[in-house]
Amino acid sequence: MAGDHRALAAVADLSDERVQRHHASLRVRALLPSLHLNLADAYRRAGDVARAREHLALAAPLAAELPDDGYGTMIRDAVTRVAARLDAGSREPLAAS
Repeated sequence: MAGDHRALAAVADLSDERVQRHHASLRVRALLPSLHLNLADAYRRAGDVARAREHLALAAPLAAELPDDGYGTMIRDAVTRVAARLDAGSREPLAAS
């Protein structure tokens, strides 16, 4: 979870211009849904429902802004799966579907 927090903090110092040096299509805002989703899932698995819901609430609207491509679909599906697991009280990893 510490790595997820560091990644989210690092994005605060990133600009679109800087990430586009690596690939022209990258946008900082497109990284945020995944980062919040990772934290939501980590908190869910740790049993911290309140923090999981906070990060899920941040991830969901950001994920809705992603393009309708493979990445956007994957993130939106994962938001749905984490929300369902959270509602069910599950602390099992997502891969254990």
